Amino acid sequence: PPMSAIFCIGDGSKPVPELPEKFSSDARGFTELCLTRNQHTRPDAATLLQHPFLKHKRRQKTSLS
Repeated sequence: PPMSAIFCIGDGSKPVPELPEKFSSDARGFTELCLTRNQHTRPDAATLLQHPFLKHKRRQKTSLS
């Protein structure tokens, strides 16, 4: 359930949930970076925008236009 995931992410005593294997490695990696709890090691938005997962999505959108 979505709400239990939100609480789990915020609760430092439990591991951050991971996406299942059915998702691409880029999607799993992007999500892992976004859910990094330590703000000093978590990438900023500009860095995340350069992640292959988002770049791939932008290429798909552009090619459909």
